[in-house]
Amino acid sequence: MILIAAASSFLWMSVAKGQDKMSDPSMMTDKPDIVKKVMSLEGNWEGKLTQKMGDQMNNVTDMISFQSTAGDHGLLVTETMDTPDHKTYSATHLVGYDPVAKQLHWYLIDNMGGCVDNVGNLVDPNHLQLTSENTVEGKTTRGVVNLVWQNDDQNKFDLTVTVNGQVKESSQGNFRRTGSMR
Repeated sequence: MILIAAASSFLWMSVAKGQDKMSDPSMMTDKPDIVKKVMSLEGNWEGKLTQKMGDQMNNVTDMISFQSTAGDHGLLVTETMDTPDHKTYSATHLVGYDPVAKQLHWYLIDNMGGCVDNVGNLVDPNHLQLTSENTVEGKTTRGVVNLVWQNDDQNKFDLTVTVNGQVKESSQGNFRRTGSMR
């Protein structure tokens, strides 16, 4: 099954790049700027965030570990955060670039039963914006994530979630690198 998926992915990339046959795998070594930028997150990060859900506001610490995967073409990410009610939020993310659609996919699965496919691009060389849109019980839910690199070891994070156009959740804060993976 894995071999079929790998061959299918390689063939799809060949066709998308205008090649009529599978050729040198080195064609996959040229990484777009967005991949290089996202790969710069590799390592451990700590975020100090202010979260607002409805009328409730909380300060939380978010711990995130980014690990290179797929030959430095993607990231496997683990996240943990202690919530104000003393429960631990945890999530696993898979981040990769779709060269056909020219979009980054940031897929998240969490321990609350949620999964989201955030899709986006660089707004400028230091600003990544991702969006997701779903319909839940007939209501349109939209998420917008902005990640802005301040330097190699610090970035600003902003998340806004709306339901039928009304803000239901927001998180803002700063992340700093606490360690390298390599």
